[in-house]
Amino acid sequence: MKTRESPPPVHVHVPETTPVHVHMRRSPSKTPQDKRLSKLHAASVGRQQELLVEKMEMFDHTNQSLRELLREWSEHERDSLVWSEQRDALKKRLDHSETENIRLLAKFTNKEKEASKLAEHLDFEKDNAKTTEELSRILESTRDHLESQLDRAEAEKARLAAQIQVCERRIQHFGLKFVSTKHLTPHPRFYK
Repeated sequence: MKTRESPPPVHVHVPETTPVHVHMRRSPSKTPQDKRLSKLHAASVGRQQELLVEKMEMFDHTNQSLRELLREWSEHERDSLVWSEQRDALKKRLDHSETENIRLLAKFTNKEKEASKLAEHLDFEKDNAKTTEELSRILESTRDHLESQLDRAEAEKARLAAQIQVCERRIQHFGLKFVSTKHLTPHPRFYK
């Protein structure tokens, strides 16, 4: 707790007691009893004055203590108010941070889902690429094989066409020869 300077003490001026003037008829002389009463009265007034001074000092001390307590209470209340305001501000910041954390967590979860979907799509595309590459290799191999077969078939066709032409020429030649010898050779029936 902060220490502050104590307030200046409250001074109460207590006037000195003035002798009480009693207007009486003067007697030719005071009796010893009157003198004794006057002394008792002065002593009583002095004692009352001392008590009054003590009470005033006690009041001053009590007043100073109360002022100090009031000052401390006021400081405590002010500190409590500041702490309360700071606590409320921190609570608001905490609530805002929690809300922001929830929002960021939801966003992060969505991003994770998107990343997972993209990874699945990428794997699918990789599989498709592998399949496409394999199909391309198969098609290339099949095309090469078919082209080779086609080339062989073309060669075989050309070879057969050449053979057919040779055969046709031989047939024509043989047919002409057969026709020319048909008239010269007797029919086998005539040799029986």
